[in-house]
Amino acid sequence: MAAPSRPGRPSPAERRRRRTRTLALVVAIALVATLAVPLAALAVPAALPAAVDGSQDRRDAEEVLGTDAVHEVWLWTTAFLRGDGDAVAAPVETAEQWVAAKDGGTRTAWRDPGLDRVVLAGSDDDVELARALGDLAPGERLVTDEGDWLVLGEDGTVRALLPERSGGLAGAPVTLADFQTDRSARWEAVLADAQDGQAVGGGSGGPAADGDAADGVRAAVPWAVGAALLLTGTALVVRARRQDPAVVTGPDRANG
Repeated sequence: MAAPSRPGRPSPAERRRRRTRTLALVVAIALVATLAVPLAALAVPAALPAAVDGSQDRRDAEEVLGTDAVHEVWLWTTAFLRGDGDAVAAPVETAEQWVAAKDGGTRTAWRDPGLDRVVLAGSDDDVELARALGDLAPGERLVTDEGDWLVLGEDGTVRALLPERSGGLAGAPVTLADFQTDRSARWEAVLADAQDGQAVGGGSGGPAADGDAADGVRAAVPWAVGAALLLTGTALVVRARRQDPAVVTGPDRANG
């Protein structure tokens, strides 16, 4: 006959079940904690950088350039260059540069991202450019475009600041819509040439590709850790089952 179990003491089978449940609970908690971070990162958008105070930058540029007659430099937005019709309402974005006529030429300041402040970028003896800057009206915006200096007027027209040097706008001012049609065609041609060059020359790898690969590795680390924990927990459960005595269903072996 099998020896009766002591009152209050669990049977071997019950102890095995308790250990199995405990191991499974520990593995589940660790797995949830490991995966919670990447899942939360996917659900919550990254914080946007703080807005740059343009007025303060202008004051800093005036101090760096030594004059209050500074002109902010603008760039065409990517949407405008692509030919997006809605982009005509807001066709430019700041280049975070300022230029001023100074000392028989021009001086340029820019916001250095490494220093996080406006610093002197350089100077030249371009008298013609300095004179043209002095003719700009208060509401006109100075746009840099592939080496050309263009002027975006309040009336929605575009003209060359120095027509004799312009590669695309040597004549009278044109409407912003007409300029976008021509400019977006040139933009698409440049992109097509770049894509052809990539297909022929390889163009793979480089810093951008390396950065993407590194981001992929970092994103995979939490999932790999979670999988390792799951496999470890499974192995521990199997080991616990093998080390526990079998459930006694027949006569007690100790008692013969």
